[in-house]
Amino acid sequence: IACYGASTGMIEVACHDAKNLPNTLKYYYDIIQGGTVIKKDSSTKPYPQLDTLLKFRNLSSGLYDINIKTDRGCDTTMYNFNLTQNPLIYATAVPPIDSISCKGYTDGKSRAIVTDGFPPFLYKWDAAIGFVTSDSAVGLGAGNTTVTIKNNLGCEVTTTTDLKDP
Repeated sequence: IACYGASTGMIEVACHDAKNLPNTLKYYYDIIQGGTVIKKDSSTKPYPQLDTLLKFRNLSSGLYDINIKTDRGCDTTMYNFNLTQNPLIYATAVPPIDSISCKGYTDGKSRAIVTDGFPPFLYKWDAAIGFVTSDSAVGLGAGNTTVTIKNNLGCEVTTTTDLKDP
């Protein structure tokens, strides 16, 4: 899972009809996380055939088990599918002390400090058009300034700083 907290994980399970059971069987599957069934489904499709993949999508990080049953009583549980996620991007935007020279001026500065999350990073400051490589913004006035930081996986985090007039 590329971005922290996202539900973009997928588990693919290859099914094979080793017993040459008829393709008219009905198959049921449960996706289990932490002992709790999080999804139940069934299919009248001719599962499992050789080279057929069952795809379980939109999963969050965690440990999963998959239980597959047929209407003839066959039951198989596959254990310990571990979906991991990349770490959260930790960032703060810090204005230097006395960064605005006079009340009403727009000569303030701020800098984003990123401590985790797969560099390189791109930054989008309030007034900027698009993302840039600079972790600093200049020409800022008093008030909240927001910066969005994107890592090389496309994950984003937003942080805000408050610049004060002297």
